[in-house]
Formats: sequence, structure tokens, C-alpha cells
Amino acid sequence: MKKAVKQSTLLTALNLGTIALVVLLTISFLLSASMNNRAMEMYSNGEELTAAAQQFLDASGYLTEQARACAATGEAIYHDNYQNEVNNLQNRETGYSKMEQVGITDEEKALITEMSQISNTLVPLEESAMSSAMVGDIDSALEYVFGEDYSSDLSRIQSLQDEFVETFQARLASEIEQQRTLVSIMQIVVIIIVCLIIVFQLFSTMFTRKKVIRPLKIIQEEMLEFSKGNLSIGGKLQEDTSELGMLVSSVHQMRDHLKEFIEDIHNKLLQIAQGDLDIKMDIAYIGDLAAIETSLKKISTSLSDAFREIDLASNQVASGADQVSNGAQALSQGATEQASAVEELSATVQEISMRINQNAKDTDSANNLTMLTGTKVNESKQKCKNS
Repeated sequence: MKKAVKQSTLLTALNLGTIALVVLLTISFLLSASMNNRAMEMYSNGEELTAAAQQFLDASGYLTEQARACAATGEAIYHDNYQNEVNNLQNRETGYSKMEQVGITDEEKALITEMSQISNTLVPLEESAMSSAMVGDIDSALEYVFGEDYSSDLSRIQSLQDEFVETFQARLASEIEQQRTLVSIMQIVVIIIVCLIIVFQLFSTMFTRKKVIRPLKIIQEEMLEFSKGNLSIGGKLQEDTSELGMLVSSVHQMRDHLKEFIEDIHNKLLQIAQGDLDIKMDIAYIGDLAAIETSLKKISTSLSDAFREIDLASNQVASGADQVSNGAQALSQGATEQASAVEELSATVQEISMRINQNAKDTDSANNLTMLTGTKVNESKQKCKNS
């Protein structure tokens, strides 16, 4: 028998493969959604981080502007604004805190720390400038905040600010781009998995129609022909080790066994019809078919007994027929003798009848003569009287 993959095994493999792909698709979809959400979160964090960094930088620039304005004009409002920012608003500290909450790298923290350290060295100069300006010493005040040391440190702070902005913006752009790449990759993976699921389903459908439904329809047609008594049909499907192949093998075996049993029953009945009641069972009638073997043996035994009784009765009839024949012969002989006697009696009766007829004739003649004589006598008497 040809070896073949079982339909159940292949269908199970296809179904498990489809289930695995569906699970993988679900996981990929969730990962894609998570990555997309992460990308959106990174966009949002980038905006918050940019706003916090801008707040930190604006606060630093605001302090420098207020200190220089106070040094240049000597007006108290700038001094008050400076003190309000340092003591109350604290936008630099707030911006730095927000950046830490959103998340900054160690490199970015180092840049902020360096900027803060340099900025802290400028605080005494700014305070001295504003104190000098408040007492009218504008020149000294301007020297403090516009001098070479202050300008050099301020330039360094601005350089660090630019480096910090470039660093975190480049980092954000890189992270967002990486996240977008991952999202695109996951989308491609999702599309590939969907295509694989479609291919699996198409293959499963084609396999089911070709290897399951079509053979089942052929088997159905063969079984319908079997039900009509046509056992010669078959052979469209090959036997193999698959479930349907084993089913085909079972159907063919059933057909062959039925044909064998029918042919054997036909031969046995033909043997009985020819008068040979010595039936020998050449094949084994198994299962429910054993009743047929028992019935054939009973038929053979019953017919043998019936013929035996018929033979006995025929012998008895033959004996009675001999007796009847002998009686018939005796009766025939007696009948012959009686027929001879009857013939003789018939001849005698005929002779007597003839004589009786002759006597009757003679009597009639005598009667006529008598009557004639009487007439003559009467005439004679009349003549005598007349004379």
C-alpha cells in the first residue's frame, strides 16, 4: 500500500500553523500599536522636553537681561524682576526638574550642570552690578556685566546651551526615527503574517476540497452504486496509508468480499439446482454473514431429508402400484370371462327375442285367420237364416 501523509495530520499542521500565525499576528499588532503609542509618547515628550529646555534657557537669559538692564539704567524694577525670578518663579529649577522627569541623558545632565556652575559664578557679578547701579555707579555696574570675564562666561554658557539643544534634539530625532523604523518594520511583519495566513487558508481550502471532499464524494457515489447492487464499479481512488486511503481500502475489501460471497452463494444454489446436495463451504462466512452459511447448510440438510422421504414414499408408491397392477390384471381377466359369458347370454337373448317375435307373428296370423273364420261363420249363419 502506498504511503501517504494522513489528512488529519496535515490539516492539524495547517490549523496549528494558522493559529500560530494568528497569535503572532496579534502579538505583532499589539507590538506595532505599542510602538506607535511609544512614538507618539516620544513626540509628546520631545515637545515637553523642548519646552522645559526652552524654559530653562529663557530663565537664564532673563536673569542676564534683567541684571544688565539694571546695571545700565539703575532702575529698581529690573532688580526686583531678577530677585523675583531667583527667589519666587525659579523657572530654571522648574525647567530642569521637568527635563529630569521627561528624561535626559547623562551627557545632557553634564551640560546642564556645567551651565549651572558657570551661571553660579556669574551671580556674584550680577548682584555686584545691580548693587553698584542702585547706588548710581553705572560704570562699575556695566564693568561687572559687560566685562571680559562676564562676557567670556556668558559666551561659554550660550555655547553650552547651543550644544545642549543640538544634543537633545539630535537624540530625540534619532529615537523618534528609530521608533518610526520599528513601527514600519512591525507593519511589514503584520502584512507578511496576514499574507501567510491567507496562503495557509487557501492551501487548507484547496487541500480539503482535493484530498477530503472530492474523495468522499467519489466514495459516496460508489456506495450508492453498491446499494443498487452494482459491485463492479470502483477503482477511481488509490489505496494509501492516509485516513481516506484506508477508507478506500476498506470499501474495496467490502466490495471484493461481497462479490466473493455472492459468487459462492450462486455456486452453492446452482449445485443444489443440479441435484448435488453435498455442499462444502469453501470460504468462511464471518460476522453477520455466518447466518448465511448456517442457512445454506440447513437448506442442504432439509432438502436431503425431503428427498429421502420422497424416495421412501416413491418406493412405497411403487409397491402399491405393483399390487394395484396385479389386482388390475386379475380384474381384467375376470372382466374378460364375464364379457364372454355376457356375449353368450346376449346371443341367447337375441335368439329368444327372435323366436318371441316369430311367435308374435304366428299369433297375429292365427288371430287373423280366426277373425276371418268368424266372419265366414257369421256369413254362413246369415245365409242359413236367409234361406
